[in-house]
This record gives sequence, C-alpha cells and structure tokens, in this order.
Amino acid sequence: LAFDENERHIYSTNGISGDVTIINVASLRPIKTLKVGRFPWGAAFRPD
Repeated sequence: LAFDENERHIYSTNGISGDVTIINVASLRPIKTLKVGRFPWGAAFRPD
C-alpha cells in the first residue's frame, strides 16, 4: 500500500491479478483499477 502526496488516495498493489487499485481515503471506496503487468508487489512515489 502507498498513499499519494496529499494522502487522499491509497494505491493497493494486487499481485495475483496484476493490477493496482486506487482507493479514495475519505470514502474507502475504489476509484479505479489499472492493469500494470505481472506481480506488482509494492508501490512508491517519486517527487516528480
């Protein structure tokens, strides 16, 4: 799991399904799921 820089969204990596789910922190509901490829096991943000 990783928070965005404003802590408004959580990014959850889903290793088995090969995607990342973006979750709204206020509502705890998924906003979008993005296919990213095989086995995403972590997330990190870059300052740019």
